Amino acid sequence: MTAPPPLTLGGPATVGEAVVAVGAPSGGVTGIVSAVGRDVRVGGVTLPVLQTDVTIDAGNAGGPLVDGTSAVVGLNTVVPDGARGLGFAEAATRIIG
Repeated sequence: MTAPPPLTLGGPATVGEAVVAVGAPSGGVTGIVSAVGRDVRVGGVTLPVLQTDVTIDAGNAGGPLVDGTSAVVGLNTVVPDGARGLGFAEAATRIIG
């Protein structure tokens, strides 16, 4: 079995960009970026995040959000309580600097 190529860091995500939230058990869930730099309050801290229509769950939270070239554009983080079809990711360019 051949190992997959290493992930690379993508540029800033853009609204309308196709993305995949990678994780188990499904392997990946596809969607689009619907907002960039949206402020979301989590645990008393406000974070600027990417908003997607990708469902973030226990299987892909903490995993990479990748673009159409398999470059990492974000880290899947949170879903608002009760939200369906809405997820947030920390921008990879913000994490890496």
